[in-house]
Amino acid sequence: MTEPRPEWVFPQRNALTRAKLDPMGCAAPNCDHDHSELYLVQKCHPKVGVDAKYVKDTGQVVITCHACDELVAVLQVADGTVPPK
Repeated sequence: MTEPRPEWVFPQRNALTRAKLDPMGCAAPNCDHDHSELYLVQKCHPKVGVDAKYVKDTGQVVITCHACDELVAVLQVADGTVPPK
């Protein structure tokens, strides 16, 4: 497993959280689609797919483009504190 690149390590305040994701929808005007589920799609290669990496030290899931490894999103899924072993 590769180490996260420095630009992938987001401060917790900048990572996407449930509080930021829940109100999101699409950018279409007057959209009537169901937005109970969101799909993360990269702009660079939208038909290729993404890779997800969980970084235990930060509690973040880093989503990158499968084709070019560009950052798509960082999701904060844990508070970043490592529980004792």
